[in-house]
Amino acid sequence: MQIDKPAVAVKAVFLAPDNTVLMLREAATNPDGTTIGKLHIPGGRIAWGETVEEGLHREVLEETGIDIFGLPIELFAHSEWRPVIRGEQWQIIALFFLIRVSEKPAVTVSLEHDAVEWVSVAGYREHAGLTQDEFRVFEALQKKI
Repeated sequence: MQIDKPAVAVKAVFLAPDNTVLMLREAATNPDGTTIGKLHIPGGRIAWGETVEEGLHREVLEETGIDIFGLPIELFAHSEWRPVIRGEQWQIIALFFLIRVSEKPAVTVSLEHDAVEWVSVAGYREHAGLTQDEFRVFEALQKKI
């Protein structure tokens, strides 16, 4: 199958002191929704001309209302998936950045999401709302912390 749309995505893995990770549930109102009702790490595709860091800041602010400017961020994992979005085959390369927070920040979700959940790093496998893509990130995170 031909890949019509290659893209780079950036994701912010907010790790709280209790070793939980901020996740957002994809809403039915998400126009690009490919896994409605499942949990995702905040972030999205960078726009043409943006740096990786600019895209990460913009996506996190859009999806969570959290301004990460000035917070230490650390690239710790990458992944790839090939969804069909609006009838087009995409190849998405995702970069995952660890952001350790001293307390769980207040979150304001966008129209793309309808719920917030903090998922335990130790117990993520038992969580029915995660996709295999998120499993790989949690596995990398377990090795990191």
